[in-house]
Amino acid sequence: MICMSALLMLAVSCKKDKNDEIENPGSGFRATVESHEGDSKTHLDGLAVKWDSGDEILVKSSTCPAPKHFATTGTGASANFGAAESLPTDFYTPNYTAYYPADLFDGNEIDLPYDQYYVGNTFANGANPMAATSSDNVLPFKNICGVLELQLYSEGPCYVNEIDITSDAGEQLWGHGTVTLTDGIPSLSMDPEDDQSYLWLYPEEEDAVALSTDPEAPTAFYFVVPAGTLGKSFTVTVYAEDWEYVWSKTANSTKNLIARSQITVMPLLKVETHIDKNVGVKTIPGCFNCAYTFSGKVTIDGTGECEYGFVYAKTDEDAYPTIGSTGCNTLHVNTETISDDKDFTADIPNLEESTDYSYRAYCICDGEYYYGDPLVYSTPKPLPNDWVNGKNPHPFTVASGRVVYFSQGNLQYIGSTEEWKFAEHQFDVLGDNGQGSADANVDRDLFGWGTSGYAHGATCYQPWSASHLYSDYFAYGIGDKNLYDSPGTADWGYNAISNGGSGWRTLTNDEWYYLINSRPKADELYGEGKVGDCTLGLIILPDGWSWTGDVAPFEASWIPGESAWVNVYNYSEWAKMEAAGAVFLPAAGSRRVYHTIYNTIIKVESVGDTGCYWSSSARTVNTSNPAHPYQYAYFLIFSKDAVNPSKDQTGNRDYGFSVRLVHP
Repeated sequence: MICMSALLMLAVSCKKDKNDEIENPGSGFRATVESHEGDSKTHLDGLAVKWDSGDEILVKSSTCPAPKHFATTGTGASANFGAAESLPTDFYTPNYTAYYPADLFDGNEIDLPYDQYYVGNTFANGANPMAATSSDNVLPFKNICGVLELQLYSEGPCYVNEIDITSDAGEQLWGHGTVTLTDGIPSLSMDPEDDQSYLWLYPEEEDAVALSTDPEAPTAFYFVVPAGTLGKSFTVTVYAEDWEYVWSKTANSTKNLIARSQITVMPLLKVETHIDKNVGVKTIPGCFNCAYTFSGKVTIDGTGECEYGFVYAKTDEDAYPTIGSTGCNTLHVNTETISDDKDFTADIPNLEESTDYSYRAYCICDGEYYYGDPLVYSTPKPLPNDWVNGKNPHPFTVASGRVVYFSQGNLQYIGSTEEWKFAEHQFDVLGDNGQGSADANVDRDLFGWGTSGYAHGATCYQPWSASHLYSDYFAYGIGDKNLYDSPGTADWGYNAISNGGSGWRTLTNDEWYYLINSRPKADELYGEGKVGDCTLGLIILPDGWSWTGDVAPFEASWIPGESAWVNVYNYSEWAKMEAAGAVFLPAAGSRRVYHTIYNTIIKVESVGDTGCYWSSSARTVNTSNPAHPYQYAYFLIFSKDAVNPSKDQTGNRDYGFSVRLVHP
């Protein structure tokens, strides 16, 4: 069991000492409370909720809109309220608007607390916010919120010090809101905030609450919550008197919504005080290679046979999908006995293009349902209509008086059909998709220098070549030749591209440097970023770029474990940027060939962390190793920490790097 430290309690009502006298006893208001037949917020098991001596209300009058405090001089279903200080006579001029409890309100704005107090058979004084409007001195207060009633029992002794409820749909249960009165009926509009989907309930005194052991007479716990919330499932968590976690369970609402001034009674729940296992489910953000492949994790303390997988739906149909809910799909991954952590992935099939999907990992263990947090995946949008034959129509200056147009994605070689093509999306990478081999039939997007597929004189000229000797990659068989030297067949752009036609080439080292470092406002026209759920990369903006009002400019955004400086754009934002010409170079990693006296090992490394893009320029001077002056070629490199626009960045020619072609 895990011991939880005590949490700070916020007062839910402001009480005055009962001996305090109120000035102007002849002036003031008489207040009533809303009542209903049967169970309601003001009638719990036959016990009416009454005013308590010292309760305070805020009152505004038509002649004095600034709220004034009034306090009770008595108790009961109705009570007299008087001002604690002398007020102008004309304050007592209709109309009036009033709010209770005073300490939660600033005018008609309310701050609902994240913790409440337990009182047997009812709820704590001040936990029930109300509002009233009147044309005379009688204020008919009506309840603003609704109530959730939990019915708990245990088989053996169980003393409870805290009960939490957490909305599985992320619905807001506390925070700042505004109360509006229409024909005397109040409604509450909450300001949307993240991480306010939970409530804590404590005993009002220090003594823990003993749970009933009789299922016919369970212990009732009442949570005051905004109307309309908890329309889906929620999680109940119980802590014992020593703050030790003892039990957690997902509960399903019996009604679709919490109604104002009414009680939603939940089915009976049995608190298991001696649990053998604790099951947790996590939905892991991100997708693999930008395919529709998602990841999850099940953690279990103990052993159990568990089914696990994913449940998903279109976000506009159900943002918090659960098994069996309308419009949701379940993707079963496996059923097995689990005794530790279990990581799993699955491809989500048949997703529509340009659509937002909500998905979450799930686990069914011993008949109990568990869910990870819901995440949203936006499927990519098609390329803009004016990107004809794979060409971005927006110019990028790469030298004084010289512009180029980038291809729609990184270059790929499709082994099964022996064709060259551009990736369908700019952020597509193949990763370790068999590229850690010299198999000619494997699809590739990492190439040794000059491996265009033409026999231009190099020993290694095929896209699948994997020698560890840099000299096998000499363009035209000569160490100081560049890819663009005559006849140009060493450049990958010499090939016909299946979805891009002909006329392409690889940027020179000077052009890469000018593009990143020297063109006008160059430092404002690139930044590391992330698009959708896909890999990190380098975003390069075309000449004359202007940010639109609904897409945020480059800035520092912290994503733990991914990058210290990254600009994150969803697919809708990226579609607008792409239509305006933005280029994305994904961090596709690199391929290395390791040779030992025993064997040769080929590895794909740093996918998602590092981007390396070949230039067409050979390095003809190597001061660090004069015996091998032609070992290197120039390339652009960026990582999760920085972009290196150095003109002197070189790599061994046998390395497998990315290629992004330009036109002309």
